[in-house]
Amino acid sequence: MLKRIFVLFIFLSFTAFCFSRDANENSSGLKWTNRNVNTASDVAIHAAFKGVADNTFIIAGGMGHDRQFSCTAYIYDNLSSQWFIEPNTICSAYGASAANGDNLYCIGGYNENGPQKSVIQLRWDKKEKILEKKILPSLPHNLSCASAAVAKNILYVFGGYKDSDSNAASDVWCLDLKSNGQWQKFSDLPEDRCFSAAVVQNKGDNKCLYVFGGKDSIDGAALNDGFYYDLGVEKNKAGWVKIRDLPLPVENAAAINFGQSSIFLFDTAQKKLLSYHTVTDSWITLGSLPKEINEQNAINVVQNKIVILSLNGNLHESLLAASQGFIKSLDYAAIIFYFAILIGIGIYFSRHESNTEDFFLGGRKIPWWAAGVSLLATQVSSIGFMAIPAKTFSTDWLYFGTILTWFITVPIVTHFYLPFFRTMKVATAYEYLEFRFNSLCRMFGSLLFCFMMLARMAIVLYLPALALAAVTGINEYLCIAVVGIISTIYTAMGGVKAVIWTDVIQVILMMGSIIVCIFLIMFTVDGGPASFFDTAIRYNKFHTFRWDWDMTAASIGVIFIGSLFSKIASMTSDQTIVQRYASTTTKKQTIKSLWVHVGISIPWAAIVFLFGTALFVYYHSNPEKLSPTISNDSIVPWFISQGLPMGVSGLVIAGIFAAAQSTLSGTLNSVTMAIVTDFYKKFKKDPEETHMLKIARISTYALGIFSTASAMMMAFAGIRSLWDFFIAITGLFAGGLAGLFALGIFTTRTNAAGALFGVISSGILLVFVQKFNIVHLLLYGAVGFIWCFVAGYLASFFFGKKKENLDGLTYFTRRKEDV
Repeated sequence: MLKRIFVLFIFLSFTAFCFSRDANENSSGLKWTNRNVNTASDVAIHAAFKGVADNTFIIAGGMGHDRQFSCTAYIYDNLSSQWFIEPNTICSAYGASAANGDNLYCIGGYNENGPQKSVIQLRWDKKEKILEKKILPSLPHNLSCASAAVAKNILYVFGGYKDSDSNAASDVWCLDLKSNGQWQKFSDLPEDRCFSAAVVQNKGDNKCLYVFGGKDSIDGAALNDGFYYDLGVEKNKAGWVKIRDLPLPVENAAAINFGQSSIFLFDTAQKKLLSYHTVTDSWITLGSLPKEINEQNAINVVQNKIVILSLNGNLHESLLAASQGFIKSLDYAAIIFYFAILIGIGIYFSRHESNTEDFFLGGRKIPWWAAGVSLLATQVSSIGFMAIPAKTFSTDWLYFGTILTWFITVPIVTHFYLPFFRTMKVATAYEYLEFRFNSLCRMFGSLLFCFMMLARMAIVLYLPALALAAVTGINEYLCIAVVGIISTIYTAMGGVKAVIWTDVIQVILMMGSIIVCIFLIMFTVDGGPASFFDTAIRYNKFHTFRWDWDMTAASIGVIFIGSLFSKIASMTSDQTIVQRYASTTTKKQTIKSLWVHVGISIPWAAIVFLFGTALFVYYHSNPEKLSPTISNDSIVPWFISQGLPMGVSGLVIAGIFAAAQSTLSGTLNSVTMAIVTDFYKKFKKDPEETHMLKIARISTYALGIFSTASAMMMAFAGIRSLWDFFIAITGLFAGGLAGLFALGIFTTRTNAAGALFGVISSGILLVFVQKFNIVHLLLYGAVGFIWCFVAGYLASFFFGKKKENLDGLTYFTRRKEDV
């Protein structure tokens, strides 16, 4: 058997080595191709209203070559490659235009009658092949040479010339497109400007208005500055904020957003395409524009392809290459060596198990410090390994405050919950529910846990494989297969002992790999550590608390309440956690393990958040190394493959695998324990221990294969959204499940029917809370917990009598020896 496992491991490792290619570091330079799409007549595109609405180019008004104002609109459907002409549409030029959805908004402008203040909405009906025209409320005054953008269904207009004034204005006006009310004054730009470029793009979690370049008067020189206005709830008090200066002055340029955080600025005067990254406040030059493009043009981006409609009626297209880093042979050697250690641990502990108590609980002889480390490893997934630094990279340390609630959670758990789990010597948390209520409550709780964990295991395998494959060249299917199969093997062979001791190794590897990354960044950026912290502080990247009680945002109240209930839920109703309580020898050792968990969770959180800040500083200092095609969510694997020395990349990738495997192996063992203990053993009368141990191993293999196959199916069929939906729906019951345990411990009147009503109704309630965005998502657990507790308690008065014998089952009927 052991020889077969080693052969399988060598085969998987060799296959991964051979089929996972070394990726080259590609440039995302521009290579333009032309496609002739000329109309039957000359396109009067100069100074026209232009935009792309629902993949349809609309060019309205403007001036012809004879300097006469045009009233014609030209529509080009990029999907069908057809031109359509609509006469008598807009007879103006030099106005502002902004596209939103399938609408193009044309604002102000200038014609033979002078400056205009009209605002017109154009929409191309693809079915009827007609251009719909709608008159919107006029501007407060005539305006030309302004810029415009749409954010959250509000149309903004920036600067421009008022009436016939030769000096530019700093006014910003806004119109709510839903209400179609009157134009309202918005915060003025810091400086007067016209012919500027405006766009809306995300900066971290918030949408922002961006204005670039332009001129301060008709005869003024082009400007190279830019500003943004944060439309978020809290930060908009800062008003307009200056960004890093553009590499060159621009006027009458076009700006479009790209991806999560990039803005492309098309400078047709100097034929340059600039890229601005909103998170790192940095500029790079992507390449040159086609020579035929002589002014601001209608521009579209379809996936990674840039499409520009030029003056002569040609479509110029360029595909942005999806950049990849590089993974070399030494990196693969480090990863394979790590996998070999895990297999060895599984083989070692497989020789020391004779019954299910050994397999699931380690004979209740796991050292307290190892159990505490394992608690952290089980809760930290590869998603968290990459997602938390990515979140900190794009925002700040706002969620770091969640660690403070550990000092409230642990005393609550050890004083109110732990005595029941330890005194009753429950194997699964859900056994308590049967003692307190009935077997239906036990099976409901256990089944809900199993469903949530099955979905979680597939996601934990799929997401890191997808991220690594996107930027490193590692084949995602082999990545899923190797991580899933090896985790299943050592878990099935060695049981919880193998899980816990590999967890210890994996925590060391995870923390060590991140620390290495942080120090490499600190000492490679210009100026060293001093410059590192100066940059981070200057950009407010260590901002930790938001001092208000807004329940729809990540305020201090939301962070505190949400994280407190989330931690209580996981520490009291999650079998992967409760299993660790039962694996130590005494209650005192269990309490020690919980405080060990807290003791390493704080430095873990600190280095993970600092890693995100370090990534920000690194790419702020080296903007040319950050491709616009890389999303914020992929910043960690991108840095690993592109920014680390050979060998170190393999170490950190092994850290990502470790995060995935620590969660997967712990969850596999716990779900197997729930299935065997809460279902199989309950319906199988007096099973022999050797038979139960065999069933436990078979179940582990089956669950591991199922999770691996599910992750590969997601990768193959692209059904991630279905799994996301499944885990979101089942996750809505997590707070209610914790409320179910609280009902059992803190009330004596609650009966089984009332308790089940509470947990089911809490999940239904949260569906509506989520749909209507009533509170911040961090509060879902708190809402579910509280509703389950209150509804379950009140419903019990309508569902019969309470359980007669509650001796030792609630906090108020506990025995002295349980304290």
